[in-house]
Amino acid sequence: IPLISGEHPVPNETYTNARIGSLYINDDSLWAYERITSVAREHNNNIWQLDVLGTYECMDVIEYSSPHGGMGWHIDLSTGGNRTANRKLNILIQLSDPSSYEGGELQLFVPHENKEEPIVTLPKEKGNMVVFPPWIPHRVCPVTSGKRRSMVTYLHGPPLR
Repeated sequence: IPLISGEHPVPNETYTNARIGSLYINDDSLWAYERITSVAREHNNNIWQLDVLGTYECMDVIEYSSPHGGMGWHIDLSTGGNRTANRKLNILIQLSDPSSYEGGELQLFVPHENKEEPIVTLPKEKGNMVVFPPWIPHRVCPVTSGKRRSMVTYLHGPPLR
């Protein structure tokens, strides 16, 4: 997947030292979309039970490089007009071996009355898939050495009521 950078910056000021490539749905990638979204749908059915229809956005591969490659705290609601307005679930897949970089932790901000620390740091194992609603604040901590790659896409559905 070619990555874009340079004169065409990522259209989100919370990214730092990052490049993005997009994988669009076609005959060669349909199997990946089907597998990834089926796992996310199963997760949704077991936990959130949100009304999801499918995905209407490409899968993005994001590469964060040292020094300081990452993304600040953000949510993924209504960030790009109509096609993102009905995001129901974020799907993130770790593509890099954790030994190939330092830093770059994916963290969620999940306050809970029974937890002392509201920031949850997720495992960095290659192939790890994380599925969570787009209204949960999250970030990628700065990469301090090496490069971290992950794939991101979303499940969409009717507006929340």
